[in-house]
Amino acid sequence: MTAVEMNARLSKKIALTTAGLTAGLALLGGCVATPFDTVTDEASPVSARVDALVAANREYPRWENFPPEPVGLPTATQIAAEVSTLGVTQQALSAEVDAIEWDTEDPAALGAAIQSRVDQTLAAPIAVQTREDIEAEAERLRRRATPPPPIDRD
Repeated sequence: MTAVEMNARLSKKIALTTAGLTAGLALLGGCVATPFDTVTDEASPVSARVDALVAANREYPRWENFPPEPVGLPTATQIAAEVSTLGVTQQALSAEVDAIEWDTEDPAALGAAIQSRVDQTLAAPIAVQTREDIEAEAERLRRRATPPPPIDRD
């Protein structure tokens, strides 16, 4: 078989396959309903209501139902000015941060400086107490927590 005969058979197969697929799709196309079909089942109990809703909203949406164009929006120039203001503010903040003296060389000295500013009596550890001391403190707190007697309003 020559190359010409092989090409002729191949093109014939392609043509027949294409024709068959086209015919099949055409037959199937008649079976498929579109969402725009307006036929409703008259036996359905809601068909009258569906037809009324469709008729009432057939013209929807109209241009007057859309929201109006927004007003008071900033112009491109105003937005650009705000962006450049933010850039200047960020540069000023960066300059302030750069001006801070960061003490990272001696953490022990930093800790000692902080410790010197802390009230040592408040930072002192709680002394170990006996059970009697704890009970006495609890009783003192209970007495303090007792509300005063009500005021006579006569």
